[in-house]
Amino acid sequence: MTTIPYMPRRFRTAAAHYLQGRPPYAAGLFPRIARTCGLGPDHRVMDLGCGPGQIAVALAPFAEEVVGIDPEPEMLAVAAETAARAGVRVTWQQGSSYDLGPQLGRFRLVTMGRSFHWMDRMETLRRLDS
Repeated sequence: MTTIPYMPRRFRTAAAHYLQGRPPYAAGLFPRIARTCGLGPDHRVMDLGCGPGQIAVALAPFAEEVVGIDPEPEMLAVAAETAARAGVRVTWQQGSSYDLGPQLGRFRLVTMGRSFHWMDRMETLRRLDS
């Protein structure tokens, strides 16, 4: 398996255009995820590699807390604006799959929407499972 080199600022110049240039997720996807995973008001969700926050924002109404993690500060700024416009609260954290550990706490669900291929997949899954 080829590992893509970690470059935390890879998407710095793309952040402002990311929401316009990527197709949105289907509207019915997030209620279905919440139902299927049994999300409720006492659960936490992590969106790892959250980019501009589409998944984190969409899942926020279904959980007590959603944490969006991304290495790019510009993506997190766009994500915070998206959450504010949607009227939802999400905790944004700069970091990557290399920062995963018990200090983040436990999550009912971890999502990685268009980001998993940028990670060391086996190591990321190992860290999430510990």
